Order: sequence, then C-alpha cells, then structure tokens
Amino acid sequence: MTVSNQPAIDTSEIKIDETEMDNFDRLISVEMPSSCIKKIKERLAEGGMEQTDEQLAALLMQICTEEAMNRSERDPLWGVQMKSGTKPVMPADGDPFTAQFALDLAPVFAWPDFGSIDLKRPTMTIDDETVHRELHQQRLAAGESTSSNEAAAPDDDVTVEITVLDPDSRDEIITMSDMRGRLGMPGEEIALNGTIFPGFDRGIRDRSKGETSEIECPVPTGILQGRLGTKNYPIRIELKELLRTTPATVQQVLDEYGTPNEEILLMQIRTSLQKRFEFNQKLFMINQLMESIASQIEYSPPKRVVNRMVRDQAQTLGKNIIDSGGSKEEADKAVKDAQDSIRDQAVAFLKRKAISAMLQRFVNAQMTEVDLQEHIAQLAALHGKRPEALRKELMDSDKLTGVSGQVIEAKIYEKLESQLTFTDIDARSIT
Repeated sequence: MTVSNQPAIDTSEIKIDETEMDNFDRLISVEMPSSCIKKIKERLAEGGMEQTDEQLAALLMQICTEEAMNRSERDPLWGVQMKSGTKPVMPADGDPFTAQFALDLAPVFAWPDFGSIDLKRPTMTIDDETVHRELHQQRLAAGESTSSNEAAAPDDDVTVEITVLDPDSRDEIITMSDMRGRLGMPGEEIALNGTIFPGFDRGIRDRSKGETSEIECPVPTGILQGRLGTKNYPIRIELKELLRTTPATVQQVLDEYGTPNEEILLMQIRTSLQKRFEFNQKLFMINQLMESIASQIEYSPPKRVVNRMVRDQAQTLGKNIIDSGGSKEEADKAVKDAQDSIRDQAVAFLKRKAISAMLQRFVNAQMTEVDLQEHIAQLAALHGKRPEALRKELMDSDKLTGVSGQVIEAKIYEKLESQLTFTDIDARSIT
C-alpha cells in the first residue's frame, strides 16, 4: 500500500483564539476538530505508525503549536510554554482536541543611532616589564614547590577553604574547599581556581598554614551564579596549605617549551600577552555596546519567562547550599533573602538576550561552528586549559549556550564597529 504524501489534514480547520497577556505574550487556545483527528489516525495507521494516546496527544499539540506560529504576524522569541504541570491529553472519541499555551511575539525595537554610541577603548602597551613579569610567572609554574609554615608572601601557592556567612545569623551559606591560587604583590587580586576574588588576598597574606581569618567583602559574581548580589558578607578564610616555590631557571622554561633562546621566548610571550589583551579589550567594548543599547530600549520580558528563570535559579542556589553542607532551613532562608536580587538579574539577563537576538536578525550576524571553536580556544588559552577539555566542561555544566551567546554578540559588534565612536583610555584606569 502506498502512503499519500499529501498533508493528512487541512490545518486551516484548526480553531485558534488568542488573548493578550503581558509584554508581547499571548494565551493561545486551540481546537482541532474530531474529523481532523480521525484523518491523522488513519494516516498513521496506513504507515504502520500507530501511537499511544500520550504520543498522539503530543503530535496533535505539535501540529497546533506550529499552526499557531504560522498564523502569527511575527516569529516568537521565547517560544511555546504550557501551564506548569500540564500536558496535552487525548479527547474522547468524537470530541475535538483542545489545549492552551502561551506564545509570544518577538518584540519590535526602535534601534538607537549607533553612530552616537561612544565606547571607551582600553589601550595598553605590552612593555618589557610586563613581559618579564609574565616570564617570572612561567618560571614559578615550572619551578619546584615545598610545603612551608612561614607567613604567606608574594609568589606563594596557597590552598584555602572559604566560608560565606549570613550577615545576620552568621549561618554558613556556602563553603568552598580546595580553592587554590598564587599570591601576587600587595594590592594585587588573587585568582582562586580561575576566579578573581577581589579583596580576598588580605585574608590570606601574612597568614600561616592552619590560621583562619575573617574579612567582609562582596562574593564574586561567578559564585552561586551571582545570586548573593553585591553586598558585603562576612567571609571566613582558612589557609589549608602553603607551598613556597623556587622558580625554574629561564633555561628550564626554554627546554620545557622547546624554544631556542630567551629572545624568541620573550617575543612569544609578548605576542601571547597582546592577543590576550585584545581578546579582553573586545569583550569590554562588547559589554559597553550592549549596555548602551539596553539603556536606550524599554523592554520587559514576559512574566512567565522571568518566573521560570527565577524558579530555576532559586532551586540551583538552594541545591548548592545544601550540597555545600548547609541545612534546608539555611537554603530556604538564603533563597528568600536573594529573591529580589535573583529577579532583578533575571530581568536584566533576559532583556539583554532579547536585544541580542533581535539585533542579530537586524544586522544579519551569523555564527558558525568554526567561530564557536575559535572563541573556546581563546577562552581555553586564558584559563590555561586545552580547548577540547574546556568545551567538555562547558557542555557538562550546561554553559555552552552562554558561550554561543558571547560569540553572537561579538559578531554583532563586528557588524556595527564601523558605525561606532571610540575614545581611547588607559587600561590601567579601569577598576
């Protein structure tokens, strides 16, 4: 038997009503006649593709949502969402299939005059002092380290345990163990496990192994995905291990990299530092561009999209606190205290995502797999990791989509760069 290639039904028979909700969002009510359901079942039977009621209901829902989008005046930005906890259900024989779901319309933005946007462009000369300082770091990385009971000093490799406390109850919010980094000169921020912890070096410097100190400062935005906000927290720092390093000789570094002589090594270091600076310079200007555009556009994401993100982030915050040894009561309190901060950050994130998506369409910015691979390779170089290892890490932590968003914003920036105005500033003036 030959199965027809013609559509099983005329989708214009599906009744679709819409009710405006909020912020470009609509409640869609669909009704598919029983005659259409009968035709779809017959077509599936012809092809030997009989399905369960659950599978068939999902198929009918897909047909209805696609038809609703086809009839929309604009493509959606956030997509379809059924009411939480519900799923499509097959009707009784002879009854129509009915369902309700939210479906948005992509916003229409009035873009600002891009030529009026003035971006601060950091500039820096990679001088000999900077190159030799980087060479010193490479000598430390290749050197030999031994455990020490002396007070922590510049160039020491330290491992600490950090506990963030609630400012009022002093309950533990999160404890981070095995946080490792190398102390710089006084006033130089320390990076622990790849994350800069502003102000934390003062709780480590001049302390000996086993000592505990307490400081007050904000928690880096990368911790708990920034859900603790920007206020000061009491932070307990215990110095677990201190390794004092004897730097390797320049010749040992040359041998490790297979570089013929110091002159070539210094040239390679200078080139690497220049590329690193240019990468960070571009990220800095992309953020300025997106923030400038966002400040000139009024937009609020649909409430359902905001609520979903707030719910997900709150659950993540609570889970992280419990996984770090906190109690359910502590997790619930931290989530409650952070609700306003979580919502504000969700709205800002979703607004930027919407602007980026619509601006991508406006300037026709395209991203390829090669673009993504190159960006990951640059990030890997910054963090001293192999590109393939970083990509796996991003995929495992569900952060690859965010990195793709960075690439798209970079493509948007490249499309608009010739229209923008730039004012050069000293990179060292940026705090």
